[in-house]
Amino acid sequence: MTLPNTIQNNLDLSLRWICSALVFSFPVTVLTADEIGSATLFILALMGIIAVFFQSVRQPLPHDIKLIFFAILLFFGVALLSYLFVDMSDISAAKLGRYARFLLVIPLYYLLRYVRIPQQALWYGMAFGAIVAGLTAIDQSFSHGTTTTAWPRASGSVNPIIFGNMSLLMAMISIAGMPYF
Repeated sequence: MTLPNTIQNNLDLSLRWICSALVFSFPVTVLTADEIGSATLFILALMGIIAVFFQSVRQPLPHDIKLIFFAILLFFGVALLSYLFVDMSDISAAKLGRYARFLLVIPLYYLLRYVRIPQQALWYGMAFGAIVAGLTAIDQSFSHGTTTTAWPRASGSVNPIIFGNMSLLMAMISIAGMPYF
């Protein structure tokens, strides 16, 4: 589709602002708010699908990106075949739904390639997400008085192990981003 330049520029600017806000808020909300992280990822992927149709010039994908996309598709294909031929239970369907989220990486890549959001959105979002996760862990571990377990575990809005792993990952990514700051 081709639009007049002024409309296209305004759409691109609005899309860049919305994507930047969503990329910034994703690390903050993924561990502390129920289901908002999944909704944010889904909205970004949906915007990526739409962005594919508005691209005026299609650039070929680099070979390494094609390999990553192939690996994602292969992983989901194996999970789908496992579901169909091995175990079609409710638990397997839930796992298949989690594995299907990997497919959202493909339209998300196209969106971020098309929009080219500023790096600040990622780096500040990651740092702010690590700070919020740390404050959430402190709040959940120390502010609830007596607990039934010897060592209270912070969990945010997810499983305690996932919360700890993702919090540590965001902290390490923030440390890796120190030269940017």
